[in-house]
This record gives sequence, C-alpha cells and structure tokens, in this order.
Amino acid sequence: MYYPSALWTAARYRLQVLYVICNNGGYMAMKDNYRLLGATSKPELLWKLTSEFQGIDYVGLAESLGVSGRRVQTPAELEPAIRAAADIDGPTVLDVLLDPMDAGFHRPRLR
Repeated sequence: MYYPSALWTAARYRLQVLYVICNNGGYMAMKDNYRLLGATSKPELLWKLTSEFQGIDYVGLAESLGVSGRRVQTPAELEPAIRAAADIDGPTVLDVLLDPMDAGFHRPRLR
C-alpha cells in the first residue's frame, strides 16, 4: 500500500514499467518478524496475528490511476501476463496471488 503515487507518476509519464505485487493477502514483514522471534509455531495463529489485506482490488486501484492491471491466479498465467505487459504502451500491474500461509522462508507458491 506504499506505491499508489508511483503508479500515478508512471501513468502520467507513460513509463513502460512492470509492477509485480506478490499478493499473499498480508503484510509479509510482520509474518517474518513473528516467525524469526519465535512468537508462534502455529502458522494459522501467525496468520491471524499479522496484518491482513484481504479484499484489496489492486487491479482496480491500478486502473483508477491510469495503469493497466491484471490478476494472475495460477502459475500457467504468469508468463503470458508478463509477455502481454511488454506490449502495453505504459505501466502495468500484475497482482500475483500467492499462498496466504507462505511466510516467505522459501520460494513463494502461487495458489
């Protein structure tokens, strides 16, 4: 949620930038910190303790600022989405849905 002004700027100047949102529905830094500190050994409790960003329409947010947006829900959709973004004259946001229980200590998994 720190980037909307960057999207507006990219749209205004028609910058061909690809923004990839690794969307696990939460605030990864908080999850990592809780786990590193040993706050919990139960992933489901870890999820509830951290900030949750459920239901944010990142594609809609991007489009409201003049940026093309696309949601990626499966691994098979990722490469075509990146290729399509390369053909767009201006910035693009890819909202890549990840496993919400993945706390970032290994390669994230698409849902």
